[in-house]
Amino acid sequence: MAPELNPAKLLWNHRDTTALANTPVENLPGRRHGVRAWNEYVRRQPTLPRGFRKYTGLFRAFLLTLLCKGHQSRSKRGTN
Repeated sequence: MAPELNPAKLLWNHRDTTALANTPVENLPGRRHGVRAWNEYVRRQPTLPRGFRKYTGLFRAFLLTLLCKGHQSRSKRGTN
């Protein structure tokens, strides 16, 4: 999947450029702490992952697909 269409990839890139930006690879405990702290931050900020999903436009396409399928199944029931 293209990175610009993958909300998880956008989220991980954000983590890498914020929480882990200045942590050297050799400092494994520091990186581990940074990842855990960032994960906790994301849990408390549900708007962050929601924003990445909204940015991709996939969530809107998913909802439209569900709405269209629901409309089709209702119209089929009406013709029987």
